[in-house]
Amino acid sequence: MNPYEHEQHTTYERLRGSLVAWSGTKQVIMVASAVHGEGTTTVTSRLAATMARTSIGDVLAVDLNLARPQLHEVFGVKNSVGLKEMLRGRAELGDVLQSTEFSNLKVLPVGGEQGLESTSEVLSDRERVDTDVEGGDKSYRDDSAGSSLDRLRRTDRKNQMVTQPLRHVDVQYYHPSFALMRERFDFTLLDAPPITLDPDSASLARWTDGVILVVHAGKTRWEVVEQAKIQLQLAGAKLLGVVLNRRRFVIPHRLYKYL
Repeated sequence: MNPYEHEQHTTYERLRGSLVAWSGTKQVIMVASAVHGEGTTTVTSRLAATMARTSIGDVLAVDLNLARPQLHEVFGVKNSVGLKEMLRGRAELGDVLQSTEFSNLKVLPVGGEQGLESTSEVLSDRERVDTDVEGGDKSYRDDSAGSSLDRLRRTDRKNQMVTQPLRHVDVQYYHPSFALMRERFDFTLLDAPPITLDPDSASLARWTDGVILVVHAGKTRWEVVEQAKIQLQLAGAKLLGVVLNRRRFVIPHRLYKYL
């Protein structure tokens, strides 16, 4: 899929115009869906490219799909470092941005391409989250110290962390990052995980300036879309509108501009 070359240029130009009219610039907009396979990455990448092409200003496309990152593949950029490193304080925003065919369009991939984090990295991240949230010292002791029972519990906890990838960083770390993106770019588009399947999506949406909900036309059940809408409302997010993706045209799409 090429975000720069496709047949729906007119459609995305209209979406760009509507989005600017709704919210103006200096906005962080989440592009999300109810379930997997709706096409959020397609919409995010093509809308970002359209915005950059029409000189709306500086545009940033961010991949929030920590479990299933795809944005870097679509734009053909590296995924060695990215959002994970930024949220953990290991890199600055400017250090993890990837360049594209347009000088005013940057991509922020998920990063952490090496896969499973090492035990020490996972424990370090978990320790920081626990300490910041609860205000106590949650540091882990070396396995050589303490009782046999304590060592067994710690070993079991480590094994659980190592066998499962670190899928997300606590939501509290995203808010200042969104503010930084808003300050630096005229438009920031977030390619988010499905609302009904990832509880963090709705929680993060309330820190954005609005949400575009992508729906697979003729496939996704309206009850599922309604559930996603309710979750966004309960989280205090602003729903800007719905994009019907993969519509089927009775008349060939290229002829509609002549009607």
